[in-house]
Amino acid sequence: MRWSFWLLIIFVLAIGAALLVATNQGYVLIVRPPYRLEISLNFLIALIVVAFILLHLILRLIHYIQRLPANVRVYRETERLKASHAALLEKLNKNTSEKLED
Repeated sequence: MRWSFWLLIIFVLAIGAALLVATNQGYVLIVRPPYRLEISLNFLIALIVVAFILLHLILRLIHYIQRLPANVRVYRETERLKASHAALLEKLNKNTSEKLED
């Protein structure tokens, strides 16, 4: 039910955006002597959205890379503790079975 609700919202937003883009005749003029750049407003909005998404992904990647040594350290420590716990249980089971045989 939740997926269908979100899918319906996405479709409504897509239809609204398509209708808005189809009727928009605006343009943006960027002047920096000796250059003039004229692009459609729709293209500028799309560029801004794409730039925001790329910046967000790049910042998340940088954050992940910075935390990677700490994550590896925690993973190795956890694996070492699991191995030592398994070895302890194995030794305890071995000692218990030896005492039962005596």
